[in-house]
Amino acid sequence: MYSLKQISCMSQLPVSLLRKRAQRENWAHAETTTINHASTKLFALEHLPADLRGQLSLTTPAGNTMPVPVCAASIPEKTKRLALARMDLLKHWENWRDEHADQPKKQADQGFILAYNTGAVFKPVHELVGEVSIKTLYRWQSSLEHSLDWTRLVPAYTCGSQEPELYPYEKESFENLLLNPNRSSVGHATTMLRTVFKGKGLETHSPITYRRYAAWLRSKKNDVWIFTREGQKALVDKVAPFIRRDASLLEVGQVLVSDGHDLNFLMINPYTGKPCRCTMVGYLDWKSYYMAGYEIMPEENTQCIASALRNAIINLGKIPQVCYQDNGSAFRSKFFTATESLENCGLYGLLGRLGIAAVFAQPYNARAKVIEGWWRKFSETFERLLPSYTGASIADKPAWMMRNEKFHRKMHNNYVFNVEEIKEYIGMWMAFSGAQPNPYVKGKTCKQVFDEGRGPGVNVADLDELMLSMKRTKLGRNGVTLFGQEYFNEALYGLITEVVIKYSLSDLTKIKIYDLKGKFLCEAPRVAKLQPMATLFENANDKTALAIAQREHRRLIADTRERSMERLAPVPEIGWSSAPILSATPLPSPAASIPASAVSITAAKPDKPGERPLFMELYERYDWLLKHGSYSEEDKTFMTEYIKSEEYILLYRSFNC
Repeated sequence: MYSLKQISCMSQLPVSLLRKRAQRENWAHAETTTINHASTKLFALEHLPADLRGQLSLTTPAGNTMPVPVCAASIPEKTKRLALARMDLLKHWENWRDEHADQPKKQADQGFILAYNTGAVFKPVHELVGEVSIKTLYRWQSSLEHSLDWTRLVPAYTCGSQEPELYPYEKESFENLLLNPNRSSVGHATTMLRTVFKGKGLETHSPITYRRYAAWLRSKKNDVWIFTREGQKALVDKVAPFIRRDASLLEVGQVLVSDGHDLNFLMINPYTGKPCRCTMVGYLDWKSYYMAGYEIMPEENTQCIASALRNAIINLGKIPQVCYQDNGSAFRSKFFTATESLENCGLYGLLGRLGIAAVFAQPYNARAKVIEGWWRKFSETFERLLPSYTGASIADKPAWMMRNEKFHRKMHNNYVFNVEEIKEYIGMWMAFSGAQPNPYVKGKTCKQVFDEGRGPGVNVADLDELMLSMKRTKLGRNGVTLFGQEYFNEALYGLITEVVIKYSLSDLTKIKIYDLKGKFLCEAPRVAKLQPMATLFENANDKTALAIAQREHRRLIADTRERSMERLAPVPEIGWSSAPILSATPLPSPAASIPASAVSITAAKPDKPGERPLFMELYERYDWLLKHGSYSEEDKTFMTEYIKSEEYILLYRSFNC
C-alpha cells in the first residue's frame, strides 16, 4: 500500500494532480495511517487505475508483478544516506533497549538519547543525522510500521516529485515566456500569467511556486535556458564543456600569443598631438606568462603588429616557433601571413620569412587566448591608476566623465601622458608583473621563467629591414622631423631630397634613414633642444651642450668652405678658336672685333705654401693665425683686439675651446 506522495515519487506525477484524480475517480483507500503527525490514506496497488499500476510495478519472468522500491530511483544520494542513517539509528535504539531490559523503557530511552546526542556513541550516525529527540524516534518508528522500507524515512521535502507542481497550461505558458530571446524576467512573467489565468477563471499556483519552477527548469535544462535566451555564443561560453591545456609542456619562446587591446586611458597621439585612446599590441610568452614585447600606435595595423613582434623577438633572444594570433583583419593581412611561393605572389609573408608558423584563434572566442587574462590584469592594476583613465565600458566610466559632475571635473587631474612617458610607466609595471608567481611553474616568478628560457640573441639589423615602421619624408636644414622631434646626422648635411625613414615607437631616440632606392644613409639620433641663455646660467650641462653644438656647427661650415675653395679659383683661359664648327659657314675671328686683352685671360697662379685663405668670419682668421702664426703688425693688432671682444669670450674663454 502506498500514499499519494509515494505514488507521485514513483510515477513522477504531481501530488496535486493525483489528489484531484483520486477525488474525481473515487479511489478506494485500503486504510488510514499517521505519517509525520498527519492522517494519510494508503492505497493498495490492485485498487489503483491500470496506467498507474503499470508504472508502479515490474513484471517477473513468471508473469507476476513485483512492486518497485518506493522512491529508490529518484531519491538523491545525500537524502538516501540520511534515510539509511535514520534506519541504523532505530536499530541501535532497539538494541539499546534490549541491552537495558532491566530498566524501565522511559529511563533506557533517556540514557540512549543522552549518550547519542553527546556523541559518546554512534558517531558516524550522529555526523549524518545530528541531534534527535525521543519523540522523533517514536515518529520514525511509527512510519516504518514494523517494516524494513527505509524509503519511508526519507525527509518529506524530498519525497514526491522533484518538479514543482504547476498545471499543464501554466507550464506551457510559463516556459514560452521564459525560454524566449526576449528574456522576460521570472517576476514579470509570473504576474502576467496569473492575471490572465484569473481573468479566464482558471486556477493558478502561488508566485513562489512559479519561482521554484523557474529555478527547477534552469537547473534541469540550463543548456536550453541559455541557448534560447542568450544565443549560441553564450551556450559555448557558459554551458558547453571546454578543453584544458597544459602550458607546462611548452618551452619559453615556443609559442607567443598575440592580441590588440584598446587602452582604457587617454594619451597624446604622436601624429596629431591630441589626446586619444591608442591601441597596444602585445606578444605574450605562453610558458612564462610574461609580455615579451609590445607596441603602441593610434590604431591596430600591420606595421604596429610587426613592430611589436620585432620587440618581442629582440627581448626573447630567438625566433619563436608559433605565433597564436587574433583573428582581426590586421593580423590576417597578406603582407603578414602570405607564405606562397615567389612565383605566385612575388613575396613571402613576414612570418613565413622568419620561419614562424601562424595559428589564428576562432572569431569571437576570447576564452581560447590566454592573453585576454593578462589584459584584464593590466587594466585593473595599471590603467585604473592613471589620471586619464576613461573606463573599460560606458558603465565603467569614472565620475569626472559623467554628465553634470562639475565638482569631479574641476578636481580631476587633466594631465595626459605622451608615448615615452607611458612606456616608462609600463616598464615599471612590467617589473611588478614579472615578479608575480608563474601560473604554470610552481615556485618561480614569470620573469624568472622567461629569463631562463631566453635565447642567445638575434640579428637586429635583419629584423629592422622587415619590421620597422616606414615613412617617406623630405630632408630639411636640421635633418628629419618626426613627431615634433628633430633627428640629424652629419651625413645628411647638404642634402635636399626625399628619404625613407624607419623607426620604432618603442625607441624614438634614433631612426634609420634610407634613400628612395633603399640604400642605407645613416642612423640619426634625436637632437635635443638647448637652453636659450646657457651662457648666463651656471648649469654646466647646458653650457657643455651649447659648446658642443657650436663646435659641430663651425666644423660643418669649415668643411663646406674647404670643399668649395677649388670652385672659387680664377676662371681659366677659354680657347675660343678651338670651339667645334657648328655650321659650314666660317665664324668671324674674335680678334677682329674683341681686343686681345679682353679675350686672352691669364690663369691665376697657384697659391704658395702658407698663403692665407679668404676669411669669412673673425674667429676663422683667429684660428688660422693660432695655427700658422702672425706675419705682420696688422695681425698682431688683430689678435690683441680680438681677445678683448665678446665673441672671443663666448667661444673660447667660457668653454675653454
